[in-house]
Amino acid sequence: MGMPRRFVSLLVVLAVCAGGALTASTSAPVVLYSHEAERTSYLANAVIWRDPGPLSPEQIRVGPEVALPAAIADAAGRPIECRFEHRGLELGGKTPKFSCRTADGESLRLKYYDGAGHGNREVFAEVAATRLMWALGFDTDPVFPVIVECQDCPANPWTGEGPRQARRFDAEYEPHYVGTVITSTKDPDQGWAFGELEKAIDSLPSGALRMRQRMHFDALTLLAVFIQHGDRKRSQQRLVCRGDLDVEGGDLRDLPGARHDTAGMGVLFESPSVRACLGDTVVTLQDVGATFGGAGQFTGRAAKIHLKSWAGKDVFATQPHASHGGSPECRGNINVSGSAGADAGENPRISEAGRSFLATQLERLTPEHIRAIFETARIDRLGEVPQWQDRLHRTYTGLDAWVAVFTDKVGQIEQRHCGA
Repeated sequence: MGMPRRFVSLLVVLAVCAGGALTASTSAPVVLYSHEAERTSYLANAVIWRDPGPLSPEQIRVGPEVALPAAIADAAGRPIECRFEHRGLELGGKTPKFSCRTADGESLRLKYYDGAGHGNREVFAEVAATRLMWALGFDTDPVFPVIVECQDCPANPWTGEGPRQARRFDAEYEPHYVGTVITSTKDPDQGWAFGELEKAIDSLPSGALRMRQRMHFDALTLLAVFIQHGDRKRSQQRLVCRGDLDVEGGDLRDLPGARHDTAGMGVLFESPSVRACLGDTVVTLQDVGATFGGAGQFTGRAAKIHLKSWAGKDVFATQPHASHGGSPECRGNINVSGSAGADAGENPRISEAGRSFLATQLERLTPEHIRAIFETARIDRLGEVPQWQDRLHRTYTGLDAWVAVFTDKVGQIEQRHCGA
């Protein structure tokens, strides 16, 4: 099948520079194929958390500083006009999307919401999840909410079927990610699993590094439970190299496969026991669209920004667990999708260090920050007026309900103790 079209469109662009290193430029993209032992080392030592510094509610609304097409950067909340280009079925993935071309020739790949009951709720959930993760210091692919005025657009842009006319959609745009994908197989979408990352960290020698990595991993794991990131198959998480590549540390070849959209793309086959990535390796969550719902075996409507389902899932599992020393331990309360695999980390154990670390990061968020997250996600555009009643029988409606449930879940983390 060759490299998936979605993957091709997101690859970092690199070129050979002095000293035998590949750096960001305008030449052929590169994938780093690493041997299993080296990939495990990359995973074990990868950056999981980085201090984002103080962010204001307004900064959360604006989003990270990344390169954006001019049409999106200049929109300032106004609809973006473009002409329908490709139906979503040609673009990869399983969620409704299409591409369109702006008047200045930019091609935009957009996920969209058609307003129907079965519409793509990821358009809203993914904005909320990525802004939250960014504000807390965990790496994810940023997305930006847009309104698109699609000219000559079929009634169903996903399939390309139906009469064509101007149509307006709530949509989201995802910029190209930064970094070079690291795999140990011929599958560029290999990704990583929560259980795999945990085992890689546990393989580190005892000491400060292992303790730090474990703390950050448990905090990320608990955050994934908090937002109910249950659709966590490997392809939803990515291992990347951020920085230069040492081309003398391997064999640079063309990407295997004969598809026209992969022709001439470079792959660095890393030599055994060599670290060709000269920068940081980073673990990132690349697709968090099925969040703020109830998770579970299937990722339907209730798994994607669905207040009743999200509110109904306590952060921690209620059944008692005991650590080896007899002290109570914490288990995150999450059922993962059936396609996620055996090492997806269902109902994961959370250490006290990880719980405490995430609680400290959540303290960054005032009610104004939380409102900014859900306002930016445009939850009012879902056409729903959710309600929620807290333990004191106070009722909250609409945006206030989302903020109240979020705050309640933060309280569950703050008030819990997870043993040693």
